[in-house]
Amino acid sequence: MSVCSNIAAKRVDLLAFIAWRVNAGARPRSIARQLSSFRRFYRFMLRDGVLSEDPTTQIAMPKIGRSLPKSLSEEEVESLLGAPAVGDPPGPS
Repeated sequence: MSVCSNIAAKRVDLLAFIAWRVNAGARPRSIARQLSSFRRFYRFMLRDGVLSEDPTTQIAMPKIGRSLPKSLSEEEVESLLGAPAVGDPPGPS
């Protein structure tokens, strides 16, 4: 058995693996890292002439949403509003 036959996954195989990861509860960022690893691996194999095509070229990266910023508590807002103005000179008034 040649080395190539062990790594000759097709696009459909990779998509099935990604679907399995999604169903297993993997987060989009984790799946994106896995896909990035696959892409680097297959590009390396192309460059070395072991493979003639890259099965990852037509696979889109998962959308990774940005987390929302943490909002301030009412106490924190009051503290900010009560803070002295930065432009005021320090010292007794």
